[in-house]
Amino acid sequence: MSTEPRADRLIADLDTALHQVVGLHRAETVADWLASKTTSYLIRRRVLVAHHFDIQPAALIHDPALGTLGIVECVLATEPAQVAAQVRRHVDVATYTRHLVLRDRARGERLAHTVELVLLAANETDADRQVLTEIGNTLRALVRSTDSLYHVGIGLLTWNGGATPFHGQLRRALPWLLRATRQWFASPRSQPPALAATPARRLQSLQLNHYRLPGERELKLAPAPVHLIHGANGSGKSSLVEALELVASGRIERLERAGETHYERVIRSRGQTHPATIALRFEDDEPARTKVWQVTATGLDQAPAGRVNASSFRLDQPLMERLISQFPHERANTFLQAFFPETAASFEAYLAASKARDEALAALASVVDRLVAARSALEPFKDWRGGTATPTRKTFPALLGAWIEMTVLRDLAQREREVRATLRAARATGWLALPLKPRDAALVAELAGSEPTPFEQREPVWAEAVEMLQKELASFRPVSRSEQRRAETPLAVAEEQSRALNAVSRWLFAETILQSYGDFGDKLTRVIAAGEAPTYGPLVIGAENWATPVFNDLEAMLKACAALVSEQPAVAWPGKGTCVEYETAARHQQALLDAGAEVSAGFLDKLRADEGASSEYDGSLIAAVNELLALFTPARWGYDDLQLPPQLADGRLGLRMELGADEQAVRAELHLNTAELNAFTVALFLLCTGRVVKPFGLIVLDDPLQNMDELTSTALARGVAKLVRLWRDLDRRDEILFLFHGAEDLERFQRELPAAVYRLPWLSPSAGPQPLPAISAEPGAARELQAQELGGLFDAA
Repeated sequence: MSTEPRADRLIADLDTALHQVVGLHRAETVADWLASKTTSYLIRRRVLVAHHFDIQPAALIHDPALGTLGIVECVLATEPAQVAAQVRRHVDVATYTRHLVLRDRARGERLAHTVELVLLAANETDADRQVLTEIGNTLRALVRSTDSLYHVGIGLLTWNGGATPFHGQLRRALPWLLRATRQWFASPRSQPPALAATPARRLQSLQLNHYRLPGERELKLAPAPVHLIHGANGSGKSSLVEALELVASGRIERLERAGETHYERVIRSRGQTHPATIALRFEDDEPARTKVWQVTATGLDQAPAGRVNASSFRLDQPLMERLISQFPHERANTFLQAFFPETAASFEAYLAASKARDEALAALASVVDRLVAARSALEPFKDWRGGTATPTRKTFPALLGAWIEMTVLRDLAQREREVRATLRAARATGWLALPLKPRDAALVAELAGSEPTPFEQREPVWAEAVEMLQKELASFRPVSRSEQRRAETPLAVAEEQSRALNAVSRWLFAETILQSYGDFGDKLTRVIAAGEAPTYGPLVIGAENWATPVFNDLEAMLKACAALVSEQPAVAWPGKGTCVEYETAARHQQALLDAGAEVSAGFLDKLRADEGASSEYDGSLIAAVNELLALFTPARWGYDDLQLPPQLADGRLGLRMELGADEQAVRAELHLNTAELNAFTVALFLLCTGRVVKPFGLIVLDDPLQNMDELTSTALARGVAKLVRLWRDLDRRDEILFLFHGAEDLERFQRELPAAVYRLPWLSPSAGPQPLPAISAEPGAARELQAQELGGLFDAA
């Protein structure tokens, strides 16, 4: 197929996907495209930019709300040099378009549109995949040789043919549309469980006195959706965030985790006699109504402004590490406590059940130890044989017949004795026989009497005969060489082995057997040492495979105990006698499973897709996370989607992080690098923090660019700018406060994001308090969120 007809097919499928899957409006003319208030696109239309630059991309997408211009271009050349030339030309067109957008004089203070380039290529044949390889080579060369990728975003959309040629790729190739993110924010699952009684007032200023540093410091927040604060190490950035945390939650997580119980001693500036105080002033408040808290040993001298978890409004490196590197059950705990406070009651019940189950398992460990010790104690004797081995079997049939006869008589005597005991017990409690004929009544009365019957008198004789015959029968077997060798070294049951077997006797054998023969360990000792009759209930010690039933019972009990350590429901105790420790652990295991099922159901509900949704835009949290993660990543094509499958394993509710699916899934925290994982936590935090009503309507990101390079930091800043505009479009009024210790990071964010900028003063060499002016926003920084109009910049060619 030539490139032209193939390009027609790719663009036709793209047109269908943009309209039917993504839900965009197709404009038929440039005028309609410019006039549309919603996201729209043109297909193969020639457009003139700034009255001189003529372009005709495969598709041109305009999102006026988020201020995005998307240029989709085909790459269908076959020769490597042609592929490289096409890619370079498309990047140059996108970069120059961005330049013209920035230079548009008509935009004034309005935010300039960002430009996103999407390379559309086929991925159907081996030749197509060679083209994709060359696209990657060209982009790598561009990163090294130009700064174009700092000015425009680049995505890759591959066409696979078939009925759904772009299946699962649109969200990653077009993340700047924020369609999945918008769906998540529109979902009830992203909303706070209950609205605050009064809306959060906008914080106007924060004043600290003798808080870690001497003297007074005041931060005045300008009216802006985003605040960028820069300060060198030691200038007090952490103190600002910590003070907000203390007033918002009544505690400081860092001190609590360190076990510090005396807040004032840690917080008050060293050498100062005046107390440390925190003063907040809110918009429209008079200075006299400024709220002041004094730091005391236990926290604050009065109730805090709220009782929220600090992790619900502040993202810092410790929270990043907990969301990334913790075990799945610890990650689930952090996630629920930070962003889903309505699960607190059920989660506390789950944690209490988990603690009770763990305590019961600790007690059950002694049972497991006893079972393991008994198994080890029995192991040396499993092949022991009673009697003297002989190769002849002349009298075996006669002995077997006698044994069967004596066993039948003994069993009849035992059953008669059990029946008579039952009748006597019943009569002692007042039982009267039903009306019977005189002769039958006499027989019942005689049977319930105290005089021994002939069977009762003969039972001991028959039982002794059975034991003697069993011992003789046990000696009739072939002689092996290993038995001859063992016979030269007689076995003896050690005292600790006997004790180990005695400790589990009541679980291995019925109470009637224990009453008749004593504990199993003692019996084994006597049989091996003194040649006592080998009968022990149904067991004939020394017979062929005589120990196998005992080992099987021990294994069954050990298996039942092992099941309690996992998420499996407990099985009935397989032992003959009751095990209190097992029954207690089983009861707590079921309580934990019930509590876990309740929390898990609520957890799954928060993570689920919309009812009936089947595309990659399904309204789920993870779809929005992957969209933002792609937006924050320069090389969007290089990563798979993350999954957050919840689990209930080892009796603990967990939240895994995986790349791939099914057997191919790997732990994301071991596969991705630190910068990528930090970008994931930023995305997750920004998507979930709106679920919690914050006392100040303020979201804090404390140095979120850990281990990120310059290009990733730029992509993150550009993505946050779009998210902030989406919040405004959805009438969300939370403000974001970023803190940076690197001046270059601040400048990158300042270029991409309209924000108020603040610079904290450096430390003074004086130990005493120094008068400092209030820290206010720098003048001249762009704060306008509304994007420019393109009507005077674009026109039909």
